[in-house]
Amino acid sequence: MNYVYLLRCADGTLYCGWTTDLEARVKAHNSGKGAKYTRSRLPAELVYHEEFEDRHEALSREWRLKRLPREEKLALIRGGDPMPEPLRPHHGMCFQFYEGKGYSAEFTDHMGRVLRELTADPARRIRLTVSADRVCEGCPNDHGGICADAEKTARYDEAVLRACGLRDGDVLAYGDYLAQVREKVLSAGLRREICGDCCWNEICEKKEILL
Repeated sequence: MNYVYLLRCADGTLYCGWTTDLEARVKAHNSGKGAKYTRSRLPAELVYHEEFEDRHEALSREWRLKRLPREEKLALIRGGDPMPEPLRPHHGMCFQFYEGKGYSAEFTDHMGRVLRELTADPARRIRLTVSADRVCEGCPNDHGGICADAEKTARYDEAVLRACGLRDGDVLAYGDYLAQVREKVLSAGLRREICGDCCWNEICEKKEILL
């Protein structure tokens, strides 16, 4: 079994980690043999955890939890609403043209899994973020959460937000967001203006007339 967990440290900060033996890992943290971060903040209390059969899913979940604002981590601990899925605004365009092609086979498979998961639950809340999201995890251009083309992708994100009248950090249903992108970006003929210099522009142009 794989576990993703949150610890509350002695100074009140939260630490997120992954392990295959939750009890042993918590003991290791509190004996000073865990992560460097927790060693100077002991004792550390286990306040939240999730279980996963699949290691890849667990590591993906850990990646997302680590990037959550503190307030959303605390909401999880309190048992509040499920946390919104972080999503780069311009990925709302990419999803609508996806056809199984990408930077690598790993990235393509990963993006397809994320897309299928979100498509199956259009009411799922997303949090728009002008930074790396779960789609970026498998991308060869992602380096520790920083895109090699950070300036370009941020430009795409900000342009989509402006067109939709939204802001970085806004939370809404995934299905509602796709509808806004379709209406205010794609149907308005803004896609090429926003991301015409993307290396996948040719695919989007061919499929655009079908939307």
